Amino acid sequence: MRPTNRPLAWIGSDRLLLEDVTRFGLHRQVVARKGEPPNVEIYLSTVQRRYSNADVSHWLVEREDGFWYLWIVWKEST
Repeated sequence: MRPTNRPLAWIGSDRLLLEDVTRFGLHRQVVARKGEPPNVEIYLSTVQRRYSNADVSHWLVEREDGFWYLWIVWKEST
């Protein structure tokens, strides 16, 4: 995962720190926001729109050093 001061991209006030697919087909996305949590509903609905057959298996928001981290993990069902 990238450091918060060097994100892959900025999405408004949010920082995209990780977006990849493992060799086993598991998609991972990590978004961080300073001071308050990212809007979980928006990110989860975006995943569902982009990947209509996505089976979101886990998400977690944790606070560390003033940042809130949103972890989204999903696998596309066939």
